[in-house]
Amino acid sequence: MRLDLQCCPPNRGCNSPERDQPCVLELCRQASGEEPEIALAVTRWNDLREALERGCGNREARFRRRTFERARSDALWALLMHAPARAPKRGGRRRRGMRSDLSRARRSATRQDVLLRQNARGGAVERGALR
Repeated sequence: MRLDLQCCPPNRGCNSPERDQPCVLELCRQASGEEPEIALAVTRWNDLREALERGCGNREARFRRRTFERARSDALWALLMHAPARAPKRGGRRRRGMRSDLSRARRSATRQDVLLRQNARGGAVERGALR
């Protein structure tokens, strides 16, 4: 059994169908000095790659993949918690209910999607907001 080596969650980051999102691992590498959770995700990724390169067994590979996935999840939360505090402020407020149902359906339902979209457009990481 061969385990697929994916750094990003399914349909996110470099696994995005539109290829419009930045790689989660690259975001973690850029912000690894910010939080221990972010640095841990990068370390777990490196451990997984090294284990696969040396030909570890399926059990060890599965264990290392799962530890990376948990660390990646914690790192994403750490990235998300830093992003809103450093994101640029937007202009005036809109009244509740002003958006149409169509625009509401188009916008992201999760903070992770917002962070990934911001970074795809040259957002927080490139502007130095996560450094």
